[in-house]
Amino acid sequence: KPYFSLPQPLHLLLGSHARCGVVAAALAVTCYWNSLECGLVHDDIFAIRDNADVRPGTPLASAFSDDFWGKPMSSNVSHKSYRPLTILSFRANYALHGLEPCGYHAANVGLHAVVTVMVGWLCRRLVFPEPDLTFLVMCLFASHPVHTEAVTGVVGRAELLSSVCFLISLISYTTSLSHSPYQQTLRVLVSILLGGVAMLFKETGATVFGVCLAYDLLVHSRLQLLRCLVKRTSPVFPTLSPLLLRSLSLLLTSTLLLITRVLLLHGNLPRFSDHDNPASFSPLVLTRALTYSYLYFFNARLLTFPLTLCYDWQMGSIPLVETLADTRNTGTLLFFIFLLSLSISSLFRFSSRKTSSRGVLLSLLVMVVPFLPASNLLFRVGFVVAERVLYIPSIGYCILLVQGVKTISLRLRPLPHPPTASPLPPSPRAPRSHLPLFLLVLLLVGLFSVRTVVRNSVWTSRESLFRSGLATVPHNAKIHYNYANYLSDSGRLDEAAHHYYQALRLAPDHASSHNNLGSLPGLDLHEAEFHFREAVRYNPTHYRALYNLGNNLLNQGRLEEAEKALRESLRLVTNQQ
Repeated sequence: KPYFSLPQPLHLLLGSHARCGVVAAALAVTCYWNSLECGLVHDDIFAIRDNADVRPGTPLASAFSDDFWGKPMSSNVSHKSYRPLTILSFRANYALHGLEPCGYHAANVGLHAVVTVMVGWLCRRLVFPEPDLTFLVMCLFASHPVHTEAVTGVVGRAELLSSVCFLISLISYTTSLSHSPYQQTLRVLVSILLGGVAMLFKETGATVFGVCLAYDLLVHSRLQLLRCLVKRTSPVFPTLSPLLLRSLSLLLTSTLLLITRVLLLHGNLPRFSDHDNPASFSPLVLTRALTYSYLYFFNARLLTFPLTLCYDWQMGSIPLVETLADTRNTGTLLFFIFLLSLSISSLFRFSSRKTSSRGVLLSLLVMVVPFLPASNLLFRVGFVVAERVLYIPSIGYCILLVQGVKTISLRLRPLPHPPTASPLPPSPRAPRSHLPLFLLVLLLVGLFSVRTVVRNSVWTSRESLFRSGLATVPHNAKIHYNYANYLSDSGRLDEAAHHYYQALRLAPDHASSHNNLGSLPGLDLHEAEFHFREAVRYNPTHYRALYNLGNNLLNQGRLEEAEKALRESLRLVTNQQ
């Protein structure tokens, strides 16, 4: 039955999990309906339009030997992102309708609706048996504006497909814990298989094994562990052998997948620059620690207040936190105090008969563990903040928010009547209605939906995306550079030059801005030479800048210098293949 005392029409609508799922899926489609009018923009161009692995004429095996962008995994310039099954999904789209964007976007919208329903399935199984609470979680997830990059940006399909397998794997594992040994074994095997498939859609899908293991230890088997290890009420091994076998299977699978992933690197790590992730290149431990901590708070703020969104947070968008006196540390400190107190209270107040602590712990696990690969704690990543990586963690946020609403409503329950000596019965007291809390969450869903629809329009074209980025973070040199490239492609050369100059004003050492500015038609040969040489000075392996420099010198009649630059460019190209 619904948790809230709802009006009859709402009670009939939300009294069934199936009907709640249908309504939430419809909301997900409605929020992203206008994304069907968007084109292929930004990373979509490199991953789909310019990627030979998406074409039918390319062997299928290439999707398993190349990275996400179509470069061989063994190449020195490969991004090392391995997502072959996502590439095959793009290939299926291409076989059906070529490069027509609508089909790609429709597939993403449909997948988002599927993930929304599966979020409800997870909640129903583990946290909220009441359909209206599950409905609120699904609606919050379906409409959350932070998902626009993952859903409206076609390359975000890696997040969507990985999330489908992630959730089925998690549900299969957690539901296996209450079944017979035979059923448990089958479900754990299904969970492991789907976790591996999730990794082939996007690498972070493998974090489901960490969530499963932590849930088993901290939630399902917590009391059993305490009894065996602290109170020693029963023999340890016979009692904990099922847990040990499950844990061993997860750890062994994770280790094998990790070894396989390392082998796919072919001995070369992806190459990132300080423009991609400035904090990771800082020589000061304090700067790295403070900046990383602030970025965790920044991501949490994006989930809580998704007002300021941007497709790119690199190159000056978020300045480094270099001192303890930086006022941003206050928000970071409060965030970690809240997170730590919530975790400790849930662990110490845990009871197998209560779902509140289980809901909080599950939400924290789903928020934290899938985010670890993007945290810079395990390895350096190629971005500062990326809204797309919050797709799975946002599930935990939505569960936590609704759990908070439920906790507040429990505290607002009317107190029992005090005893009285009067022979008359006490006058009836109307129970305090919880409907305003329910409506408040629906209001938030409405605000999220409007923000999502508006945000989708930003992804309509390259120009609208870049102009939106400039309006949000005008001090981001990368966005000026991207917008200048678009303007150059469109023949608006004066505007392109202006934004290249703006990019260089903000990041004087950005080699590609120097190279592209020097390549603009009509630029003075000597000024162009200066920019090509600056590009090579800041990035000696920039073979395009060397090639352009060689042609520039050739046009000036400086044949020996031109030959030297062109030979060096050819050498670099040969080495990178």
